[in-house]
Amino acid sequence: MRDVDALLELLCAELRQKTEEGADTFWIAERVERAVQFDEAMGLYRELSTMRQKRDWPFIEPSAWGDIVQRKPRNEKPDPNRLPDQMLGAWLGRCAGCMAGKPVEGWSRRQIAEYIAGAGLDRVEDYLPAESRKRPKRIPNPYLYCTKGSFHRAERDDDTDYSVLGLLLLEKHGAKLTTENVAEGWLTYLPYYQTYTAERVAYKNIVNDEEDPATFMNPYREWIGARIRVDAYAYAHPGNPARAAELAYKDATLSHVKNGVYSAMFFAAAIAKAFVTDDIFQILKAGIAVTPKDSRHAAMVAAVLEWHKQGLSAQDARDAIDRSFFGQYHWVHAVNNDAIALIALLWGWPDFSRCVGLAVEMGLDTDCNAATVGSILGASLGASNLPKRWTKPLKDRLATGLFGMAELRISGLADRTLRLVHAR
Repeated sequence: MRDVDALLELLCAELRQKTEEGADTFWIAERVERAVQFDEAMGLYRELSTMRQKRDWPFIEPSAWGDIVQRKPRNEKPDPNRLPDQMLGAWLGRCAGCMAGKPVEGWSRRQIAEYIAGAGLDRVEDYLPAESRKRPKRIPNPYLYCTKGSFHRAERDDDTDYSVLGLLLLEKHGAKLTTENVAEGWLTYLPYYQTYTAERVAYKNIVNDEEDPATFMNPYREWIGARIRVDAYAYAHPGNPARAAELAYKDATLSHVKNGVYSAMFFAAAIAKAFVTDDIFQILKAGIAVTPKDSRHAAMVAAVLEWHKQGLSAQDARDAIDRSFFGQYHWVHAVNNDAIALIALLWGWPDFSRCVGLAVEMGLDTDCNAATVGSILGASLGASNLPKRWTKPLKDRLATGLFGMAELRISGLADRTLRLVHAR
């Protein structure tokens, strides 16, 4: 079917993506905006796809594993006595963070601030209330069921579906996991309409046997999707950031390139490191070590660390994101959302509620960011040190959209992950 509207949407997204990647799109932008016919739009898309970066583009963003990793962080063994508690904490932290951010996903920082103020709150320290005196006066459906007192499990979300899928892939393939195995796992367990943006395009490309699912008509290839898929690789390799990042790379390259991949690798390494240290700077250094130093992602990380060093408040740092080059990216892009996750971790550490709360308050892809932040805190602190107001409402249950897995025990997922660790 020649869906002109869908193609025009992809074309506009590709124009933006190419501009962000450093191509000089000035001469084609007006033609893209005027395009209305299918064949015309397809021709413009092909033209865009061949455009190269400007000569003065300051970033170097490789795709090959050996060109990406600066240096491999050392492997450390986690404390065997603490590991079971940490593993459960990681799973609980991810689930809790996801539920914390889910009701306001895609909201602006201002909208969230007005909503929580209208609910009589100074900041987010618990699941969001269903009602507020400010508009919207009630969290709209379908997210009302994710508000405080409205749920009795961690509800289904792609942020947790992929965590479970990663565990399944490791149980089946272990150290031999390949990108092709990941594709097979998607087709086996993941319904097409439970995927979004880059993953949905890549899924379609896999089914259509396109040569490169990550890049063929995929303008979302640097968005946040790859980052939300990597937690299980870190959980299964606690204290081994390099191995976690390598597995994240194999998964991420199915649907993403450049900063979309670096984001996944950065946080896989950081989560793995969190099992062996409570020093947030050491945790972040593990992520820095596995990402290219001259990339836009690295520039973002350096900027956030500098803002923290300068003593900016969290809100001032958030303002600085908006003024930066990556502050103009789409609200689902990897780089700007990673900046929010870093602010939440640096300014809130080691307070679970403050870190997750900041990830929600800062806006953009709130469920993704709070889930990643919660995962890192949970891995470092352990389940026994997470506030009960975050963990008790989950009732040890996680709903998923994966085939044949409508609901799972969170503790069971932690136990299965531990078996992978001990089997190596």
